[in-house]
Amino acid sequence: MKTTFSKNPDAIRMRRWRMKNPERAREISRRYYRNNKEKCLSRCKKWAQSHTGQRKKTREKWNEKYLSLITEKLGNTCFLCGIIAERRVDYHEIHGKPHKYSLKFIAEHTEDFVPLCKRHHEAIHRLLSIPMEKTLMLLSKANDEWLGVVFE
Repeated sequence: MKTTFSKNPDAIRMRRWRMKNPERAREISRRYYRNNKEKCLSRCKKWAQSHTGQRKKTREKWNEKYLSLITEKLGNTCFLCGIIAERRVDYHEIHGKPHKYSLKFIAEHTEDFVPLCKRHHEAIHRLLSIPMEKTLMLLSKANDEWLGVVFE
């Protein structure tokens, strides 16, 4: 989608001023927002309601981008059982810290997450009373023992 700019001389002059003075422009915008909060919020809400398709496409594009980054860094194999999740992998925060679920957040903090299949992710959440590192260690040992019994 190409952005079109106004050919109005005043608009051009204002845009140039904003590019030369970004801090001052940001300060003025913030002051305007503080003084006209309801008006700004209603305008944003109205725009969002009239552009649902565009918002959905943009959100899907970003989710796809972040998901590919996460898969590239962490993979799509369950950390505990080694099964490759074809449809969906859950990413679990290994330190047990609360965080907002966001693919962007996970992509920026991949060192704090492990890929898990749905079954193991649910099991870990049931065992949250135990520290997360210990839970992962116990589940990994139990899984190794189970695989030893199956393949012996």
